[in-house]
Amino acid sequence: MWAEHGFAAAGRWRGLLARLLRQPAGRGGLGLVGLLLAVALLAPVLAADRPVVARLDGHLVWPGLSSAARAWVTVPAWRDALETWEAPGGGRPFAGRYPELEGADWARAEAAGRVSWALWPPLRASATRFDGAAMDRPPGEGHPLGTDDHGRDVLAILLHGAIPALQVALGSQALVALLGVGLGLWAGWSGGWLDLALSRLAEAVAAIPAFLLVVAAMAFLAPGVPAVVLVLGLAGWPLLFRLVRAETMRLRERPWVLAARAAGAPGWRVARRHVLPHVLAPAAVALPVGAARAILAESTLAFLGLGDPSLPSWGALVQQGRLHAAAGGGLPALWGGLAILLAVAGFNLLGEGLRAALAAR
Repeated sequence: MWAEHGFAAAGRWRGLLARLLRQPAGRGGLGLVGLLLAVALLAPVLAADRPVVARLDGHLVWPGLSSAARAWVTVPAWRDALETWEAPGGGRPFAGRYPELEGADWARAEAAGRVSWALWPPLRASATRFDGAAMDRPPGEGHPLGTDDHGRDVLAILLHGAIPALQVALGSQALVALLGVGLGLWAGWSGGWLDLALSRLAEAVAAIPAFLLVVAAMAFLAPGVPAVVLVLGLAGWPLLFRLVRAETMRLRERPWVLAARAAGAPGWRVARRHVLPHVLAPAAVALPVGAARAILAESTLAFLGLGDPSLPSWGALVQQGRLHAAAGGGLPALWGGLAILLAVAGFNLLGEGLRAALAAR
């Protein structure tokens, strides 16, 4: 009997997905989160000042790959290693220069006849390159939503801003899940002094407001996505820990778990096969809500000027719009705020849909 419960986990997840799709909140949340993911993945080829692929001086080059590498790989050492990687067939597909061509140089090379053909993004504009000659332009040709006070295209920033938002949301919640589920399962299954020690540690961490911890950590860590992910992950695991611990303590007395232990199965195997699959679904409800909070934290840091100024951020757009609202330059704040609203609403709706789907069992 206990083996049947262990192998039924896949069916539980399929049933959860089916019930989630029957919930209006679940469908709305999946749609908005899917849109955010699509925008983040496609941003380097939707808006850039370099072509996606081109034939330069008779050679086929892929600037879009280096654009994607720069946008998604936020650790400088990893990015440098990727850009210097030699492909088996020769060449460096992720290199940032082709050769010595960067940003506007591509347009000059095209005008000089060095580029025989090129596939350009729909929006030929940079989300990161400062242009003093194009500051604070209103919406118009070449800049559908205008430019910010650094001459960067607002629409490009909106598209590329989805990348750090999604990186912070998914990265921090992956760390929260690793710590919260792992330690919660360990404490709930083992009990005794280990449970007491981990519970007191979780209470101590939960007593510190996560955002204040992030702000304080920015004084010692280099601003950027990895630092925010690390601090939010280390500060956000206690809630999931308590949920998983309580569910584990309830499940460890269920008949199929007791039968597995009576059959002589090692304790760690029983916990992994017959307890862990049952605690993952309830724990999954807390992760989308945590992802929404992580997006708000990343945007707030950028709004306060504590983020990485080289990264496009929705919070920075809101800050620039606020500063220039009196002069009629508040549109960037509107677009940045709308992007934050949709992303946070998507993850919150997904969490609500998961909660309703679990309640409908």
